[in-house]
Amino acid sequence: MKKLCVLLSCSFILVFLSGCWDYSEIEDNTIVNIIALDRDEKTKDYILSIESMDVQGLSQGVDISPHIIEARGRLIIEAVSNLVSITTKIPYWRHATVLIVSQDIASEGLEPILDWIARSPELQLTLRIFVSMEKTAKEILEGSQRLTLIRLFEFEGISGRS
Repeated sequence: MKKLCVLLSCSFILVFLSGCWDYSEIEDNTIVNIIALDRDEKTKDYILSIESMDVQGLSQGVDISPHIIEARGRLIIEAVSNLVSITTKIPYWRHATVLIVSQDIASEGLEPILDWIARSPELQLTLRIFVSMEKTAKEILEGSQRLTLIRLFEFEGISGRS
């Protein structure tokens, strides 16, 4: 009888202890598609640019529009923190599959970037890294010759991933 009471008590407690501990509303997040990383020539600060999706429900369907947001910082993690203060929303990095790096940063070495990726719990280790042939990596995000509305879809075609 004691065993049955203990088992029922444990089962009853487990029902109330279950739940989503890291739950957040989608409206509170900025969904990141592409990350572009540049360096300011004068201050040597990192310039972090992201393409995010703004999804809004309409009576006839869903409207998806891309936005480019830029933040600066002495370190990459500082630029990420400044991004939160600019957007007032928490960046959701799990959808980011592409990182574009400027030639200046690539010539200095990718160690700080790879360290940031490896230490960040939100970024995927399968993040594809491209080096920009343009002067800055942000120019690719802002490019006027778009094949699709969301720039990420163009990279999906290049890498052969669907």
